[in-house]
Amino acid sequence: MARLSKTPVSTSPGAPARASAVVLLVEDEPAVRTVTRRMLELRGFTVILAEHPEEALHIAAATSRVDVLLTDVQLPGMDGPELARQLRDSRPDLKVVFISGYPREDAFAHSTDDPAADFLQKPFTPKRLIEVLNRALSNNASTPPPGSSGDTQKLPRDLP
Repeated sequence: MARLSKTPVSTSPGAPARASAVVLLVEDEPAVRTVTRRMLELRGFTVILAEHPEEALHIAAATSRVDVLLTDVQLPGMDGPELARQLRDSRPDLKVVFISGYPREDAFAHSTDDPAADFLQKPFTPKRLIEVLNRALSNNASTPPPGSSGDTQKLPRDLP
């Protein structure tokens, strides 16, 4: 079942500039979903949870605002890139960040549709997650910030 949760925006130093963003988190592993939600909530993001792609599509259709889709690449029934493509049909400005326990090359081995998005390999730290989300939300996601660990990669954009 989807849940909308909101924690007040952190006033601690280093709080993300886009902490008020609404994140649709699609993750089929309960432990990963719970930990990731908590990482985001502690930094002031509003998080909407979905266990699987069909639930995410239903939520998105009933929700007026989703700023970024944070989704596992490999999900039951529909992969993350296909979910992103379907959501972007009605929300062309939707930002997307893919997460996977596999390296990018392996995670997308069976996918034919890689929409413009960032990629974050599991496991990730809260700091790294927030950096990637903020960069995606800022449309400045083509290169990792100086000094980053390089665990994100930009995926190719679809041609119009």
